[in-house]
Amino acid sequence: MRGRKKRTPSGNRAERAAQAALPNLKGCRLPSGPDGRELKQRPSLRRCETVQPCIERTEEQPYTTWADLKWHAVEGNVRRLQERLYRATTNKAWRRVKNLQKLLVRATSNQRRAIRRIPQENQGKHTAGIDGVVYDTPEARWRLFQEDLSLKGYKPRPVKRVSIPKDNGKQRPRGIPMCPAYCLSFQDVWE
Repeated sequence: MRGRKKRTPSGNRAERAAQAALPNLKGCRLPSGPDGRELKQRPSLRRCETVQPCIERTEEQPYTTWADLKWHAVEGNVRRLQERLYRATTNKAWRRVKNLQKLLVRATSNQRRAIRRIPQENQGKHTAGIDGVVYDTPEARWRLFQEDLSLKGYKPRPVKRVSIPKDNGKQRPRGIPMCPAYCLSFQDVWE
């Protein structure tokens, strides 16, 4: 079909150029407002105007003490990540599994939960490790959280060896790790 012309869109060249500069928003979500709902496009906007979302970076964390944390939300965040990881594993989506594992290990909710379980709820919460530090107050636990429990550059330290008497009179050896190292190992993915 040699004689057929290309079909050109209606309108002048300036209108077509302005329309081509707009991003294709088909299938995209609109920016969300402060209450979390999606913003509706206002009919007063022309096609060449776009709505820019207001993105504001927070410099400080909203919580300032250990008692201010909402533990129900922390447990829910970790539970949701673990459920997503379980579903990805059952679907054999291994790339997603790897990414979710990294996300779960780096999540602040997981770090907070580990610090709460080890030095606050654990049976040996008053036992010091090889460093001799016990995190028995909320302020000490908050400082432990602020120390940034990350696996980057982590090198495990030796454990404190203690012998515990058994019923038959013999001794049973036991290793007591430092609290930060134990919290890092507790951030396990498969609980």
